[in-house]
Amino acid sequence: ACRTVIMTVVGTIAVGQIAWACSISASPLPGWKNCTATVILKISKPIQSGYVSVYFNYPDDGGFFHGELAVNAGGVTQTVTVNLVSEYVSHCLTSYATTVDVYDGRQNAVLPPLLVSTPVTLTATCT
Repeated sequence: ACRTVIMTVVGTIAVGQIAWACSISASPLPGWKNCTATVILKISKPIQSGYVSVYFNYPDDGGFFHGELAVNAGGVTQTVTVNLVSEYVSHCLTSYATTVDVYDGRQNAVLPPLLVSTPVTLTATCT
């Protein structure tokens, strides 16, 4: 038997690349590290709120990286870069496992929908 079938492709969000680095800082305490990070997202899915928020944890210090970016992803594949907020940590790990969580919404939104949660292992040179 044959019949018409309608399929809707909902699209995806993928973590394409993450870069991060730490350098010695005098604040909040001498010898602490000021760490910055960049996450590149590959989006082929409508973003309902017009914003994506990204978070990932830094182990041992209880700190986390976080950032948001306005996007216009009406189903057209695009790559966006979210520059994450610098965090101060007491030391720099050359390699560690974490999870990158991407939300459809701004950082201050109440429970924005989780779009993707991607486990990654980050590596960096500590200076």
